[in-house]
Amino acid sequence: MIKLDLSKSRLIHFLLVSVGLLLYIPALGKPPLSVWDESIYANVARHMVVNDYWLIPHMYWAPDALTPFFQKPPLVMWLQATSMSVFGINTFAARLPIALLTVVLAVVVYRIGRDLYDWRAGVISGLFLLVFPSVYSFGHSGRSGALDVPLVLFGTLFVWWAYRGREDPSLLLPAGAAAALAVLSKGIAAGVFLIILAPIVAIYCQYYINLEALKGAILGTVLILLWPIYAYLQHGDAIIQGLILRQVERSQGGLTTYGDPIFGFMNYPYFDFILSNEYYLLPITIVALFIGWLIYRKGFSSTSSEIFLFWWVISVPITFAVVGGNHGWYILPMVPPLTILIGRVGTEIVTIWNGIFNESDNYLRLSTMKLLLLGVIVTLVIASVYPSGVGAGGAAQQQQQELATAFEHTDSEEVIYIQVGALEPRYYTFAFYVNRPLDSFTMEKANQNSPTYAVVKASTLTDMNRNYVILKQINDATAVRINN
Repeated sequence: MIKLDLSKSRLIHFLLVSVGLLLYIPALGKPPLSVWDESIYANVARHMVVNDYWLIPHMYWAPDALTPFFQKPPLVMWLQATSMSVFGINTFAARLPIALLTVVLAVVVYRIGRDLYDWRAGVISGLFLLVFPSVYSFGHSGRSGALDVPLVLFGTLFVWWAYRGREDPSLLLPAGAAAALAVLSKGIAAGVFLIILAPIVAIYCQYYINLEALKGAILGTVLILLWPIYAYLQHGDAIIQGLILRQVERSQGGLTTYGDPIFGFMNYPYFDFILSNEYYLLPITIVALFIGWLIYRKGFSSTSSEIFLFWWVISVPITFAVVGGNHGWYILPMVPPLTILIGRVGTEIVTIWNGIFNESDNYLRLSTMKLLLLGVIVTLVIASVYPSGVGAGGAAQQQQQELATAFEHTDSEEVIYIQVGALEPRYYTFAFYVNRPLDSFTMEKANQNSPTYAVVKASTLTDMNRNYVILKQINDATAVRINN
């Protein structure tokens, strides 16, 4: 292992953080929040700031129903609400905490690769993670307002600290805290990290029977239970139904099946998904061949860390295939170990490369600065291939953000009425950007002088018996002011 002096360590941390901030921060404000998960969590955070619903999160599941939100734990939404308190209620503030945690995840991956192998493996791992497609560009990536990157960060810390806890039991206490933060990020989805760690605990169980392990387990349990107990005291069984039973029901058949899974019990073709996407298939193939080569050369006992990391990679899609996940982003927890293994391959290549050239060919050898510079350049080149924002942005979210601007001149307490079907497939993006109380719109209400501002289907305006002014129309969705 190559030792890393303090100045080099600081330089690498500075470069990783700088590259991460450069890649993740500038374009956070575009495109608009998606009409599904991202805008749901942002709306929950918005109500924490606007309506002071910090301890019991709320959102408009229906335009006339501002109700408690118990579908996910509140940790990430607390972070988003804190960001909105500082930067205002906008797209940038909703996505900022996740972007910053992604940069932290890159640093964590670097440190794991460094501690397992050497600084070169760590640098390659951290930079590769920053531009890995599912982390950098896709819908639930580190540039979105979704819960997945925080789950992956805290779950990765839990697995790593617990893995190292065999040798250093003092790490089992922070491992318990990290496990709790993973659960508080996305609920029972954090269970995948227990599956990842299970073989290590089974093989080395004697190293986990100690006071530090007990302390870690108690700390994690307490941190996990504090908020649900408070919510239960306030709202009873609703918290159990939303946070636990509904999630179990979804995994047992309540989720929509996508694609053509290999087995009937699967809701998503995870194996086909990996095989058909080169950004997963190629690195997995490379590390599988590399590990096979290492085992042939050194044997199993000298390749234990690589074998564990590969188990970490493959156990994630297997777990979600079995328990019933139905989206490709559920396998994001496999990315950190995959990038670390790529870093391990990279450091072997650099060692072989430098071994080829003697001192007379020193200009061809990859010194520290050359390797760092090359890594940064390659990272930025790869990043330039992707869109500047999160994905391309869907027509529905663009439409809903634009319609919300029609009500910018209204009082912040003005109720905006929404007709069923006027905003499809859901109205959550509109609700976030309009940032006003909502209610459901019906022609009966309109004809009884109730609403003043509404979003209705243009095709139904002929049924209205009151005068109105069209403020903005996009396709069939129409923002109107109804005159009294």
